Amino acid sequence: MRKLFAYLRVYFLDTLTYRGNILLFTLSGLAQPVINIFVWLSISGMAASPMTRIEFIQYFILVILIGTWTSAWAGQFISADIRLGKISPFLLKPVPFIFHEIANNIGEKIIKTTYLLPFAVYLVVSFNFNLPLNGYLNIFLFIVVICVSTLLMFIVDMCIGFWAFWLDDTAAVFELFGVCMFFFSGKFIPLVMMPKIIQQVSDFLPFRYVLSFPIELFLGKLSSLDILKGLTIQILWLSVAVVVYKLSWSRGLKKYSASGA
Repeated sequence: MRKLFAYLRVYFLDTLTYRGNILLFTLSGLAQPVINIFVWLSISGMAASPMTRIEFIQYFILVILIGTWTSAWAGQFISADIRLGKISPFLLKPVPFIFHEIANNIGEKIIKTTYLLPFAVYLVVSFNFNLPLNGYLNIFLFIVVICVSTLLMFIVDMCIGFWAFWLDDTAAVFELFGVCMFFFSGKFIPLVMMPKIIQQVSDFLPFRYVLSFPIELFLGKLSSLDILKGLTIQILWLSVAVVVYKLSWSRGLKKYSASGA
């Protein structure tokens, strides 16, 4: 753990070097959720809408905040590094490769959260955002769910990056993953607004448990049974992702033949 914290410190300081770029990426990431707020507000008055005006506002503010911490981006860089042989130096270091990616991920998210806080406060005040989450148990469960969601997305993203051990181009795989996230995570369209068949399928896929599930928990839309079921499915998918990660890494290294490997 001491090595991991040392890497966290190093990557956090490294991230500060690129704080301008991170600010631009953070602001560009705000565009879609903010646009979604106004688009969905325009139809929230319809009789058939299952969400109220304030619920739409709460939902997409949480998409911004929770989505920042449950996001992952290492996979595409890992894929490129494998093809170009740039992971060779990491194989010689006395720490697991994943430590580098964890440190980079957390360091950048801390900076992004710092940038987002003033904007989040502005939205909360402007739209009179209240906090449905109450009670120590619910707060504890929410923190657990966020941690599992973050780990799940992070490891799945790395697993996709490892496909570069076998594929010359993983762009199509990332595109397919993005399409699945579009339909089943609730990032762009709340799942409650989707057709019943998509809602039912999403209950068994990992995408919902990366974003929509923690938001639903925060908003108090889930019963105790729903929370238990969702957390169980989350942990099952996380376990599967960890197994796939270990197999992909160990078997992929056997195929890795870049210079210096």
